[in-house]
Amino acid sequence: MGKRVAFFMDYDKYGRDEAPAILQFIQTLRNHGHEVDFMTSERELLERLPQGYDVVALSAFSSLELRDILKTAIRVKQVDSRVVNVLGGHGVVENASKLILATGIDAVVEGEAENTFPLMLKHLEKAKQSMSLPPRHASVSLGAEVLACLDEEAVVLIKENEFRSPVTPDKAEEILCEHFTRKINYRGEELEIEVPITGVYVKTSDGEVLYSGSAADEEVVDGAYRRNEGRLGDMSKREFARFIHAHPTKQELEETFRGYPWDIVEAKGWRALSLYLQRGCNWGRCEYCSITTPAGRSISVGKVVALLKEAVEHGIAQVTFDDDQFVQNERWVAELCREIIRERLNQRLRFGAMLRVDAVRDLSLLELMKQAGFAKVQLGVESLVPEKIAYFRKTLPGREGEYIQKAFALINACMRAGLDVGIFVITTRPKQREALEEVAREIEALLRLLLSLYRTHHRLPTISFNDMLMAYPGAPLLRKERYKRMLVPVAIVNDELLTLEVPYIFELKSMQLANYLAILREMAKRRGMPPEQLNETLEHFEDLIAALKVAAEHLGSEVSACFEYLSGLSEGERRELAQLLNLDSLNIEKALLSGAVSIAQLKRAVKHTGEENLSMLCEHLPARLKEASSKLERRCREMEHLLYALESEVYMIVKTHLSRVRAELRSLEQRGRAPRERVRRIREESQELLNKYYPYYLARASLQNLLSWLEEYERA
Repeated sequence: MGKRVAFFMDYDKYGRDEAPAILQFIQTLRNHGHEVDFMTSERELLERLPQGYDVVALSAFSSLELRDILKTAIRVKQVDSRVVNVLGGHGVVENASKLILATGIDAVVEGEAENTFPLMLKHLEKAKQSMSLPPRHASVSLGAEVLACLDEEAVVLIKENEFRSPVTPDKAEEILCEHFTRKINYRGEELEIEVPITGVYVKTSDGEVLYSGSAADEEVVDGAYRRNEGRLGDMSKREFARFIHAHPTKQELEETFRGYPWDIVEAKGWRALSLYLQRGCNWGRCEYCSITTPAGRSISVGKVVALLKEAVEHGIAQVTFDDDQFVQNERWVAELCREIIRERLNQRLRFGAMLRVDAVRDLSLLELMKQAGFAKVQLGVESLVPEKIAYFRKTLPGREGEYIQKAFALINACMRAGLDVGIFVITTRPKQREALEEVAREIEALLRLLLSLYRTHHRLPTISFNDMLMAYPGAPLLRKERYKRMLVPVAIVNDELLTLEVPYIFELKSMQLANYLAILREMAKRRGMPPEQLNETLEHFEDLIAALKVAAEHLGSEVSACFEYLSGLSEGERRELAQLLNLDSLNIEKALLSGAVSIAQLKRAVKHTGEENLSMLCEHLPARLKEASSKLERRCREMEHLLYALESEVYMIVKTHLSRVRAELRSLEQRGRAPRERVRRIREESQELLNKYYPYYLARASLQNLLSWLEEYERA
């Protein structure tokens, strides 16, 4: 019997106007006979909850969403404590064992869930009576330091609410005993095996937490092997273990790709579509990423084209392929493009996708993509500085220069083919020495690239900056670097508040870099633009350079020399210095910034540790930093020159266009009303200029104002 499911993703907060790729998963659940509705805001979810759902599926795209989504789970239970709350999505990676303890959460699903969640739904149903428990005892032990880092609203919700899970122990056991059938090919022979459910946590009404285990667990492999032993022939247990993963195979994805929830698209009024057609990544080694599932699991071209035809019938005009890497298989992409052209879908739809720098071997594929209606591609370049490329592990060791050359070639080929290009760049990394110099090298390399592209192709790519290196949940970088962690309140256990630490930005090793980023933030605030908009403009380049100039001035200061000196101390040396300064903490930098310790006091303490150290602090470091400051200032002036050359050239073209349009319309008005056909051509020319120079916000705003005026003029 199918269940009523409220599927929740806090999508409205992103302000996107396209149907999200998660709708494909919702259709998979519907194909299993379940009635599934999609809610895109907490308000909508809570308003519709009284309609009588068995299960609320809460999807966390990122671990940064966990704080809010756990509050939503409690509010759901406040409205109806009888429903089963199931949490999933990429945000639960490496956090599932703690999240299952969260107030209001009854089950957690790890990883791609096409095989697991439908099996769970068979056994999940709304309780017949309230599962709310009496209010908690008010006295909960919370340290002042912890409270200062917590979301007070979340703490209050947890303290004032407690619920029993609607999942009975019997139902939980039934879930964990579930299996699905998988077809495999072993040594040329087709076999059918039973695969146990894995990656699932369930909390029972008795308060017990049950875990299905992982496909990597020896006990799980043993049990599954015994269950299938009669049909495996001479297959070893080790070989068998490769086949019992939870994520769907290519064949399974193909079988589940049936239909699409167009009713949801129409109800939301979306005119754009995001599709997730290829799973995994055939690189899978980037330090900041945790996508490790195998690549090459794509939906057949025939099914994709059939869906695109339906999209046209439902008024869709834009389709974004949301695959982590679109060109995993050049033949698949080429076949898709040719079928789109053959069916003339390129006349009705515009497409976008994301590419890796070294994914496209045959650059003529880009011309085929353009013919098929691709308008823009996003390139995950991340850096043009070899040391950063190596740090991010964007390519094989020793091939960083080759990677940069490939990036240049791909960007030029895209623009030559007529594709608009977006380039992702990570501005900073947790570097201790010469961090500002590295930022300057990155910006200068990008400006030289922009100027070259503009003068070659007469249009600008968009540079999308991420000024702080973020990391996916479970990424290798989180084990390599120290990250600042957000405390997420989870539950109260034995009168103690259980919290989850969620990493969000790396801890800075360089005070100069910290100072630079603080200056940059202040400059960005004055723009009065949302960061996601500002970070894609030439104006952000202006801020990056201006912040570097200010930071360069600070770099040559006495305070900067002190920070540089302190950063080179061992823990033992730092402890000795802190004792001489009568400090309880080893954070001497903080004491300097607060005024608790003066530079003179620091110098006296350093003198006690040895004359050579004092010489380093008073002579060698200041001289070296002043030289670095002068060098950085010279580089900033060169970057300003490059940016000015670019902006002045672009704006002169836009200004000339505006003047010409104004003069032409005035002339036409004097002879009567301007012909509609001519106004339409002016609007098309202006739109083309806007497309070419969109990253320059000053030019963009002028052209957008003109286009708005022309539309009003045509309507008058």
